[in-house]
Amino acid sequence: MLSVKDVYDIGKYLGLWKECSEYLQKKKKRILVLGASGAGKTKFIDSVTDPFSEHLAHHQRTIAVEKRRASVEGSPFIMIDTPGQVYDEAIRKEAIRDAMKIGVEGIINVVCYGYHEADEGDRNTAISPTKTRVGNPAYLKERRNVELALLSEWVPLLSGKETRWVLTLVSKADLWWPECEQVEAYYGQGEYAAKLLDLKKIHSVTSYCSVISAFYGTRTSGYFGDPERAQVRKHLLESMIRLTGVER
Repeated sequence: MLSVKDVYDIGKYLGLWKECSEYLQKKKKRILVLGASGAGKTKFIDSVTDPFSEHLAHHQRTIAVEKRRASVEGSPFIMIDTPGQVYDEAIRKEAIRDAMKIGVEGIINVVCYGYHEADEGDRNTAISPTKTRVGNPAYLKERRNVELALLSEWVPLLSGKETRWVLTLVSKADLWWPECEQVEAYYGQGEYAAKLLDLKKIHSVTSYCSVISAFYGTRTSGYFGDPERAQVRKHLLESMIRLTGVER
C-alpha cells in the first residue's frame, strides 16, 4: 500500500513530467510547408532528416495534411506538409488557418522554377525540343503561373498574421542551376516577389536540391553534383536555425 509520502512523490514526479512535456512541446518549432504539386515539398522534408535515404527517389504525392517531425542540427521541428494539387485548395486553406491559430515559426514555400513533375503534366510538352536545356520554356512558364496562382491563394491568409519569416525554397537546383542568377532574381525581386505584398518584408530566398534526378526521365543540367547539393543543404539548415532563433 502506498504511503502518503509515496503518493506525494508520485504526484511531484508527474507534475515535473507534465511541465517537462509542455516545455518540450513549446521548444518544437512548427513550420508550415506550402507549394504546388510536384515542386518537391515531401522530398525536401525527407532530405532534412535523412539526406541520403534511397526512398527520396520514389514518386509520391501528398494527398492530405501531414505533420512530420524532423531534427535540424539537433533541434526539434514539426513540418506541416500540405497537398499541392490545384483541386486541394479547400484542404490547403483549412490547414493554413489551423496552423496560424496554433502558431508557426515561419513558412517554407517550395517552388522549382516550373520544373514540376505534376499529375497534370505531360512529358512531351515538358521536355525541351533542343539540347541546350532540360525543360521546355513554354511548359516552365505555365507551371510558374501555377506557383503565382498559389500565392494569391495563401498570401491573403497570412498577411497581418504573426508570421516571423517566409522562406522561398527553390528546389530542383540540379535542373535550373545554369540559370541560377535569373532564378534567384525572379523569386527575390521579380514578378514572384512582388505578389508577396507585405510579406515581402520578411521574405528570403534560398536554393535547394533534395535529390539529383532526371526530369521526366531526361538528364539533368550537368552543372550540379553532390558537392553542390551538400553545400545548399548546409546553407538551408543554417538559415532555418538562424531564422527560428534556435540556440546552438
